[in-house]
Amino acid sequence: MDYKAPENIFWLFSAAAQSIAAFVGFLAAGYIFINERMDKAVDLDGTLVDIYEVIRKQHYKRLKILFVLTGLSIVLSLSVTFLNSYNLGVWGLVYKCLVGGLDVFTVFLAIKFVLFILHPDRLKRTAKQMIDETKNVFVEDAVKH
Repeated sequence: MDYKAPENIFWLFSAAAQSIAAFVGFLAAGYIFINERMDKAVDLDGTLVDIYEVIRKQHYKRLKILFVLTGLSIVLSLSVTFLNSYNLGVWGLVYKCLVGGLDVFTVFLAIKFVLFILHPDRLKRTAKQMIDETKNVFVEDAVKH
């Protein structure tokens, strides 16, 4: 079997870009599905509005970070396929390792995001967090006066 490093690198990083893009596309679809479920839950129980707004903001913040990392991963992975034809020496190897690390990190964060949005106690934990924050505001006000 012949060792074909340039072809392997081309395949690896172009496939990584495609896989990450598809994976995050599925995450976006899942995020939309979760939002629709929250809307239905709010329609059934109006007392959940504030809690779900906090949850939506948490989801959006994490998804925005994930989309930025995904865009960066895709562009950098494709740049590795382009730059692979050039002899960059040790810097080329360092660049490939950094981009590969970013790709792995992006996938790790995507999996972490899925676990975050699907956590069964998300509603209870957010409600408890909101209650604790409210308690802290009242305690600070009482101490000031």
